[in-house]
Amino acid sequence: MKLRKAKEIKEYFLQFKMPEDSRSYIIEHHRRYERLLNKIDTVCELFQHGKESSPIHILDIGAAFQTEILRATMPENIIVDTLGFPHHITKPRSKEKHINYDLNDSQWTKKWINIGPYDLIIFAEVFEHLYVSSTHFMPLITSWLKKNGYMILEVPNGMQIWKRIRMLLGLHPFAPLREVTGNSHFREPSVKDMRQLLKDNGYEIIDFTCKNDYFNVSPIKNLLNRTAEKILPKSFSGDMIFVLRKEKEDGVILSEDQTNNMGSQSQTKLRADISVKFIRRKIRCNEALTGHVEIMNTGKSKWLTGTEDFGQVNLGAHLLNEERTMLDFDYFRYNLRTDNEFGVINPGDSIDFDIRVPNPGKGKYILELDMVSEEICWFHDVGSRKIEIEIEVVDN
Repeated sequence: MKLRKAKEIKEYFLQFKMPEDSRSYIIEHHRRYERLLNKIDTVCELFQHGKESSPIHILDIGAAFQTEILRATMPENIIVDTLGFPHHITKPRSKEKHINYDLNDSQWTKKWINIGPYDLIIFAEVFEHLYVSSTHFMPLITSWLKKNGYMILEVPNGMQIWKRIRMLLGLHPFAPLREVTGNSHFREPSVKDMRQLLKDNGYEIIDFTCKNDYFNVSPIKNLLNRTAEKILPKSFSGDMIFVLRKEKEDGVILSEDQTNNMGSQSQTKLRADISVKFIRRKIRCNEALTGHVEIMNTGKSKWLTGTEDFGQVNLGAHLLNEERTMLDFDYFRYNLRTDNEFGVINPGDSIDFDIRVPNPGKGKYILELDMVSEEICWFHDVGSRKIEIEIEVVDN
């Protein structure tokens, strides 16, 4: 299953059961996805050089339909992480993860996160939905990319010919803000704007296209679009796609002091040693799983356990069946704030407490216990050790 032609993409997704607005979106955007995916394939080929087994790490900012196509068609060695808000159409494969992070939070450096570095970052149709200045989010994104790594950036051209005509007619070129602000366009840059921004952030432009035919519109408008492209400069066309290569050694990387001050609001240096002793691992259906937990901060970052939701460290658990199929990813949370009056657990410090885990019902299970920095990451995803406990629930 290749799924690289616009018609194939549309037919593939229209088989899914999804909301009507999602169906309308794929009908309007399936031609754009064809062009975007072809750019992604071209960059991935640059990395492989005949080494099909070499892993390629991709970050897709703004999970959407293109993410599902990549995961459905790319081999396992191409790892596609996502960042932003989850999308109903796609879920991570093995070794992949979703990072809950709002790029609008980049306006506060204390909320910057260290992730990656990635070989390729896909930043498609997201730029225009961010209400903070690009001077905040572009340096942060650049820091997630390897030196000589690539970015594919797609954004509408605010100076497209039809928007200029609307202005001449006294009409606003952009749609009004919507109730759901994440769906609104706050700023559509010009070609000149983007070229300067990319230069300032240390990118070399490898390829650039700007066309009017990325979207599914009426035949008459398609004809007008093609005619306009033939007689007008490229800067008058619609959607811009840049293929970029990072030239700077590091971009903007958080300093050691910045990372230490952020503590568990950064993925860096998060490690834990967890020890759990349950009273019984075989319990009845009317009993809870009770035990005692000891946790030590073995990393180099302080853990926030106070009132901060962003980066607050808690104990969490995933529930799997005995065949190791995930049943409930967020089965259990224990709020460390309850047992830590100071709001911080520093490196080398320990905490211990009793826990009571809900009864999952009759059966055999695996309970995976791990620390989680809320809205940042699970510790296991950044190299820490999780523990597994086999439990059994029997009839009363």
